[in-house]
Amino acid sequence: MTAPTRTITPGACATRPARATTPRPAPPAPPPVPAGLTFDHAVDYDADERIDPSVQCTSCDAVCCRLTVVLMPEDRIPPRFTTLDPGGLEVMAHADDGWCVCLDRVSMNCSIYESRPTICRTFAMGSAYCREEREAYANPPADLDGLSLRLL
Repeated sequence: MTAPTRTITPGACATRPARATTPRPAPPAPPPVPAGLTFDHAVDYDADERIDPSVQCTSCDAVCCRLTVVLMPEDRIPPRFTTLDPGGLEVMAHADDGWCVCLDRVSMNCSIYESRPTICRTFAMGSAYCREEREAYANPPADLDGLSLRLL
């Protein structure tokens, strides 16, 4: 006695009917700009692909090396160059002058450039974020809670 044969067409399941597919919903709208801020303050830096080619690292004071750099799991940075931020995230350590401990103060170049963190590798020179940080560094607030600020 032979077993009955079944014919299965491509894309069909032998034990249950094919499911109807439903279209995916549209992604949610971006959140509104918080009260008191203008659109300029709510820039989505990842979506801003405008790179200003006139912005070059050679004409900068390594401002990006003053930013907090959160380390990714794939980063292999020696522990002597890292610290934990108040939230417990592992970040690149900063020296007393405010710059990353890996910044060579003479050349203003990264001393671990070949093995620098992922965040540093993907930071876009001339991007909106880069330009905004450079502007803020070049033009610090004149007064902060009654204390005069000046560049050293």
